[in-house]
Amino acid sequence: MSRHPCHSRGLANSGRASLEFLVAGIVLFVPVVWGAITLLEIQKASMATDAAARHAVRVFTHSTSLDSAGRRVQLAVASTLDDFQVSSPHQVRVQCQPRSLCLSPESWAVVTVTTDVQLLGIPALPLSTAWAISVDGTAAAQVSPYRGIP
Repeated sequence: MSRHPCHSRGLANSGRASLEFLVAGIVLFVPVVWGAITLLEIQKASMATDAAARHAVRVFTHSTSLDSAGRRVQLAVASTLDDFQVSSPHQVRVQCQPRSLCLSPESWAVVTVTTDVQLLGIPALPLSTAWAISVDGTAAAQVSPYRGIP
């Protein structure tokens, strides 16, 4: 029985599998990592705005005047966003029901915190403007009917 040389073992194919594996791995791995980082940033901002709104509405309903309530709400939101390491600009909106009796017992306060999440750029697509997604968190609380009573 004679052996015939295998033609697939030529020098033309040597080392190609590892190169193909690396190229395919990079082409698939980079977008998956980019997507995962983007989703983590959006989730972090979502959790931060929800927590900031929750803390702000608590601070607001425990305040004794509208002037101090506004300052305390801004401090609570800034502190909470800083805890979550969200450094993008934010907006805070406070609404009361009924409007004329904002801190009176049994009135409702609704706080909405909004921030923008800057998305990572894609190197293959140079854009003049950065992509951003707006994320907001809302919380509501009722002013205690016993507030201010010793």
